[in-house]
Amino acid sequence: MRFKIKSVLIVAVFALVMAGTNNAAASVTFSSLANLSFSIANIETSASDLSDLEFSASFVRSGADFPATFIDLTGDGVVFDTTEEFATGVKPVQVGTSFSHEFDLAGGVSAGAIDYSQVGWYDVGFNNLGVNSYSITMSYSYSLSTEIVGNDGVTSVGIHYTDSDGLIDQFDEALASSLITGLSSGTKQFSGSFTFTLDGVSNAKTFYIDLNHSGNLLSAAPVPLPAAAWSFLIGLLGVLGFNKKSMVF
Repeated sequence: MRFKIKSVLIVAVFALVMAGTNNAAASVTFSSLANLSFSIANIETSASDLSDLEFSASFVRSGADFPATFIDLTGDGVVFDTTEEFATGVKPVQVGTSFSHEFDLAGGVSAGAIDYSQVGWYDVGFNNLGVNSYSITMSYSYSLSTEIVGNDGVTSVGIHYTDSDGLIDQFDEALASSLITGLSSGTKQFSGSFTFTLDGVSNAKTFYIDLNHSGNLLSAAPVPLPAAAWSFLIGLLGVLGFNKKSMVF
């Protein structure tokens, strides 16, 4: 548990996994994406300005109380994971102040296995440095998606929202499995709003968001495919990968 980062999956994971061979029948690739967004929709106060308010956000993937995370690869398995931590950033508050972030993984295997569990913890906080009272309405949303192409794989991406006052406790998960007909991809989306008050007594509010990517993919040794099938798979799977991320907060 615990500004805009954006990534697009465009590296040919399948081509890297197969590394120059025309054998692909048993291969499996995956992508797993989680995006969250916060924005301030309204502020009501008798104060003459909002200079006493601060907004902060941070993202960590390790620490003293952090759960065990891992990426275990055998054979030619590969996982792309480029989302980095960022320290707490602070900025003034006004209507329209926002924060968004995307945490992604992708990978594949043609002869071997992939087993992974990766976690990201977010803190999104508000502080009142003065004695005036502020009623703040915050909009928040998330989008989860995961997909498997190929044989023998199960992946999930989950999100857990809580807050420092115990008023929010929300969990959701997108699941994909090549072992279940019709479940090769999964998506979950949510949007809502929350209103809270900061005054001279209750002068801080923090939202905690946990994201967890997990999965297991298994592939036997590849067997030959016709050239036409190989070309089709390269075209299908060439959409997976990562561009360099950039941050705006």
